Amino acid sequence: MAQIKLTFKGLPDIKREIEKRMTEAFKTEGFNPKLGQDLKAMYKEAAQPIVDAARRNIDASPFQPSAKKVLKAMVVSGQGPAKKPNAFVAIYQWATGAKVASGKDGRTPNPYWFEFGTAFRATEKGARRGAVHGWPFFRPAISSSRGAVKQLLEAGIKRLLVDAK
Repeated sequence: MAQIKLTFKGLPDIKREIEKRMTEAFKTEGFNPKLGQDLKAMYKEAAQPIVDAARRNIDASPFQPSAKKVLKAMVVSGQGPAKKPNAFVAIYQWATGAKVASGKDGRTPNPYWFEFGTAFRATEKGARRGAVHGWPFFRPAISSSRGAVKQLLEAGIKRLLVDAK
């Protein structure tokens, strides 16, 4: 699974402070774990624009409809480990089975081939498989979503930590 960290100026310090406070809070008796879960939900919500943009980019790609369906299912998000204040967005090859594309059991295509392309390929027995021309869909999604992610993080931090709602 590939993960790409998204950072913004000034936010690493905020993230460090949130992580420090959450780590201490989980050790303290009487801590309301709801705040920790609310922070994790906020991070996951802020990651959603990347998921949406990646799926739109896949829709706009020249891939076959069956490949688009599988690739869109491979763009996933989650909240990470219980005691860490994080969320993730990733291209995860095993998030879906090949059955989605073909209706039969089979191999799941490698999403990185579609993102980055491949050189000429041949099987061990010499069958030619050609090259896959890359069509970046994930990296552009991260770039185009920065503003939306930043706004969601700022609003969530203000709501949870400043306004304490």
